[in-house]
Amino acid sequence: MTFLELKDFITTKMRMSHIYQPVMLIEILKKGGYASSEQIAKAILHHDPTQVDYYKEVVKNIVGKVLTSNRGITSKDGDSYSLIDAKSLTKAQMKELVEVSGIEPLTL
Repeated sequence: MTFLELKDFITTKMRMSHIYQPVMLIEILKKGGYASSEQIAKAILHHDPTQVDYYKEVVKNIVGKVLTSNRGITSKDGDSYSLIDAKSLTKAQMKELVEVSGIEPLTL
């Protein structure tokens, strides 16, 4: 597809009722013309406030309750959570705990 054809599609034909199409195209363009489905999915998740709202509810009603009420690992103050006794951990210990979790930290 030529530049002019793509520009015409984006400005006149692309369905803009949801962010999926523009975010996918933007992600592919930002990556130099190629992006994996995982990269596109992460970009969509980052730009989709309905998913953020959904996961806020997961945090409050499932994860937050388990780690706060059931396990006593975190505490809740308003809409924020904190690790109990976090001040007793060094930065190196925090980094090691992140590493042993096996979860890649998200950087936005």
